[in-house]
Amino acid sequence: MVDPLTYFWPIVESVTGVVPASGMSRWPRDSRERLLAAGLLKSAGTAKRVRCPACERNHIEEVVAREVAEGQVRYYVSCPEVMRAEVRPDELQQFAVDVPLLARSISASLSLSDPGKALASDRVWHCGRLAWHGSLRDVLFGRGLVRKDAAGFRSAFALQTMLHPLVFVPLEMPPADFWGDATPTVIQLSRITTLNDSAMVINEAVLTALICQAEETDATAAFVFRRYGEFWRLTFAGQTVYLKDSVGLAYIARLLNEPNRDIPAVSLLGARAGIDPRIASGSSGKLLEEADREKYQNLYREYTEELEEAKRNNDLGRIEKLQTQMDALATEIARATGLGGRSREKTDADKVRKSVSMAVSRDIARIAGEHAALGHHLNASISSGFTFRYTPERPIDWLI
Repeated sequence: MVDPLTYFWPIVESVTGVVPASGMSRWPRDSRERLLAAGLLKSAGTAKRVRCPACERNHIEEVVAREVAEGQVRYYVSCPEVMRAEVRPDELQQFAVDVPLLARSISASLSLSDPGKALASDRVWHCGRLAWHGSLRDVLFGRGLVRKDAAGFRSAFALQTMLHPLVFVPLEMPPADFWGDATPTVIQLSRITTLNDSAMVINEAVLTALICQAEETDATAAFVFRRYGEFWRLTFAGQTVYLKDSVGLAYIARLLNEPNRDIPAVSLLGARAGIDPRIASGSSGKLLEEADREKYQNLYREYTEELEEAKRNNDLGRIEKLQTQMDALATEIARATGLGGRSREKTDADKVRKSVSMAVSRDIARIAGEHAALGHHLNASISSGFTFRYTPERPIDWLI
């Protein structure tokens, strides 16, 4: 089934943003009703010009009204084939794009910080700010940017004052020289949207993929395990997939970033608690208070440095003592954050290890469901238990 938005986007790009009922004659039966139900189209009175309903020439003519009896009026358009073609009253209905609602729909679908705000009439809108790869981006919407009058709207974007602007257009990409010195990332809404029962929905995974393709300087990297906003880009063996953020993916990223090293479960737990600045944080439970985080960061750094020194010196007694201390630290962190995001009065190191192991195993299985080759590689290369270790068969230069 063709999504109704396929027919919607050309109307949004048009000069008036208005379409008569006759212009919808070739649409699937329920497309108009679904767009009206979502509020993206609204009634806009009676059309003065419509497409001829009597021939296949697709010509648009002015509507002429003729009174045929007292109180009765019929409507016609000129036609080169039948001379005069009658138009039914319902074919004179016309509908307009609700542009403010469309801008708000963009904001709502991406959970942006602000509702849509017009910058220039109904042509340019600021939709809010998007959290992306650890920073904020201004999201804008512009329509009809390929038309001759669009140059006058360029200043409304004021791109130089915005944060890493991301511009959505309905269907048609503006010419390369449209932006002048500024070069925002431009994404077609027609490539990332669908219409559900009540609203327009943006496919965030597809949006992430398109932004990465447009901006990632290492787009050709063969091995990628990197977080972008709420999604992770995973590239391996010539295939790229995008997965929704979760705790286990952050743990796996840490392992891939430090191959052939034993990493205690408490170190991986630090990804969620925010005590290890080297780890790209994934989804988490309650965040630690700043004072607690600083305390745990200092302890973590101290234990890690001492443990590495003890391993270099092959000091087995010191290693065992430090591992016990790190288990105790894991207990404190788990109590502060709550395993699985739930508050707990007490826990122990075994539960910490079990929690981390389950998160890693769960996400390897999730990866395997989308990318079989990568899932197989991670299953074969990652060992878990008291410590975790990533041991690939051959060195891999991961982009993390």
